[in-house]
Amino acid sequence: MSSPLPRRLLRSLAALATSVAARLETSVTDDCGRLAEARASLEVALGREVPAAECADMLSQAMVASLPLVLARKDVFSIAAPWLLEQAKPWERLVLEEVCGMTTHWLLADEIQHVLGTEYSVLTTKKPDLTHLFEHFLAEHCRLHRKRGGVFYTPVELVRFITHRVHQQLQQEFGLERGLANATILDPAAGTGAFLLGAIDLIHSDFAATDSWNDYVSRQLLPRLHGIEIIPAACLAAQLRPESRARG
Repeated sequence: MSSPLPRRLLRSLAALATSVAARLETSVTDDCGRLAEARASLEVALGREVPAAECADMLSQAMVASLPLVLARKDVFSIAAPWLLEQAKPWERLVLEEVCGMTTHWLLADEIQHVLGTEYSVLTTKKPDLTHLFEHFLAEHCRLHRKRGGVFYTPVELVRFITHRVHQQLQQEFGLERGLANATILDPAAGTGAFLLGAIDLIHSDFAATDSWNDYVSRQLLPRLHGIEIIPAACLAAQLRPESRARG
């Protein structure tokens, strides 16, 4: 059974995000080169101007919400980080480099240790449940943003039911023998990737032991897996979650 997220941890993460945002806003205002590039890439992605304070808040949310995902699976991300960075947009690269410890400009080691190195930390459990980390974090950090952005988690049971139904319909009504494994998958409101991850789990459970899963993922699954999301931090979490669930 997965361990629930302690309320104290969520409050600590929210406080950390506030501190990080303050440092980021100072750097944005001072026209830091890397942050200017990250801000420009956010504006391109969102199709609008992003004020300094909003840019700082977006990046701080992405950093803090990604931390537990990355630190809970250091073994995976030590290998996956170069691949993720290679294809990352400038704002994603800035966040990932900070979260993975390649840079330490805004996420300070002592603050990370204080929040994630205590008895209340999700990382002290053997099987942490990070499924809805971002949604619960945002509820603590900025409830209004959560409401405006429609950030509400989808129960795992509902994700499983819907993905199984779609899988069966593709097989029975559209003649796709392997269902979702043969389909292009698009989630137009992806959030942190609940349905995309649910599809991956279903496809993997149906995968023949004799087939090469890793080869299928890189050559066929990832090119056909698409998600659209307007909240940058949720978008990054959707990319990190499949990595945190990596299989051999």
